[in-house]
Amino acid sequence: MCVPALGELSEAPQAPRCEGIESQFGEAEEWATDGGARAAEMGPSHHSTQGPLAIQGESITLHGKFAYGMLSKDLEGEVIRIMIGRDDCALEEVGTATTDTDGRIAFEIPAQPLGLHDYWLVVAGDLTFAKGTIAVLPRGARIAIFDIDGTLTTDDGEVFEELLLNSTPEMHPGGDAVANFYAQRGVQPIYITGRAYQLQGPSRDWLETQGLPWGPLHTTDDVLQVLPGDNVREYKLAFLSGLVERGFDIVAAYGNASSDVCAYAEAGISTCSTFIIGENAGTACEGHEASQPVSSYPEHLEALLAE
Repeated sequence: MCVPALGELSEAPQAPRCEGIESQFGEAEEWATDGGARAAEMGPSHHSTQGPLAIQGESITLHGKFAYGMLSKDLEGEVIRIMIGRDDCALEEVGTATTDTDGRIAFEIPAQPLGLHDYWLVVAGDLTFAKGTIAVLPRGARIAIFDIDGTLTTDDGEVFEELLLNSTPEMHPGGDAVANFYAQRGVQPIYITGRAYQLQGPSRDWLETQGLPWGPLHTTDDVLQVLPGDNVREYKLAFLSGLVERGFDIVAAYGNASSDVCAYAEAGISTCSTFIIGENAGTACEGHEASQPVSSYPEHLEALLAE
């Protein structure tokens, strides 16, 4: 079996444990539009953001999507406050943006220090927010890709149970240990999932409570991307191809679905570095070599540690 040689154990970055950080948001402001208050009355917020990977020295664009309720009512024409977390658990407000007709913002911030930085996109009208993580890495930095449903969780269908029944997905035994294996050797974990953006908040909470290492999370950014067919594969392929083009070194990619197998292969990730668990373990995308099968994470971790 192919296994990456990653070097000696080192200290993995840990997210600052900050209590009550939302108290630093300040007071809610008046809604900028009548529609803002009406949107907020539609139900719970489903705000999301795609945690970016930046090369050291680059400016960074933060993206956010803001919506409420089961019908995902977009928040239009409202002020969003952009806040970056610092090591002392203080929040630094770096600017504001106004949502467009699709409830979205894009806001460029200056280059940030090397490392991981949590940030908050806060709705000024009610202080609901989307939370994300920026990874600022050296050019050529090593990263490891992890799908979530059916890869870190035990079943692809658990996302629907989480959405409909408010249940907590079960993690594959040892999945956290494998992810931490990479983080402890200076490889940055990146989480990419076919989940809809409405589940970005619960997905991030699940990663944190399960003890998975700190890193950016990417969900789909459009409901069309979660429809059956090639949509999820194309979404993942576009994201991963962008990482490869920018020179990041993807030393491992974990998945479970045939869409993962093909997205990883078509993005140029070595099949020797592609690890698939579940019924598609060891399968190949047409025109490519077979992926590496994972029967269980504890056994897989033993093989990694043996290198």
